Amino acid sequence: MSAQQPSLSTRARWIIRTRLAAVSPARRHTPGIHTRATGFLPFTGPARAAVAVAFREARRDGRHHWGPGHLLLGLADQGTAARAMEQLGINQEQVRQQAGQIIARDRQHAGPAPQPRPPGGLIQAVLAEAAAHCDYRIGTDHLLLALFRADDQTAAQALTRLGAGESQVRGAVTALQAESGPER
Repeated sequence: MSAQQPSLSTRARWIIRTRLAAVSPARRHTPGIHTRATGFLPFTGPARAAVAVAFREARRDGRHHWGPGHLLLGLADQGTAARAMEQLGINQEQVRQQAGQIIARDRQHAGPAPQPRPPGGLIQAVLAEAAAHCDYRIGTDHLLLALFRADDQTAAQALTRLGAGESQVRGAVTALQAESGPER
């Protein structure tokens, strides 16, 4: 015997409610990362702005996805990441110069064809950082620390050249979070 199907009017009401919820002005699209393991992790406001800058810089280079250099550019003046770098004595201009060198080097190695997907496991590294801190949002601190976990270490090496190794960055981020709480 087959399971009883809901009546047509019940299905119609469900469809109408679902569609209204999808187009409702109160429901805005929230950028973030969704996986089966973690569910949906939204970006904080500063992280959203940093990723937007990274996408804009990647598009300017003719790429479909941002890489570590683009992300480093986006983090130069956004949220906890920028404050941590500032606390370590790194100014925005130094970060922009290093990120520009990374992007130029990537452009030479990649050739004219755009990358099909983000390189170096950067998204996985961001998720690993958020999971390691038991956070339910992705902030600029996770994006910055993920540069040290990613397969492509060019941005991490650039930060190290500027005097901010992984342990120093983790210490600065931890101190800032203890002082002002998690990024919103």
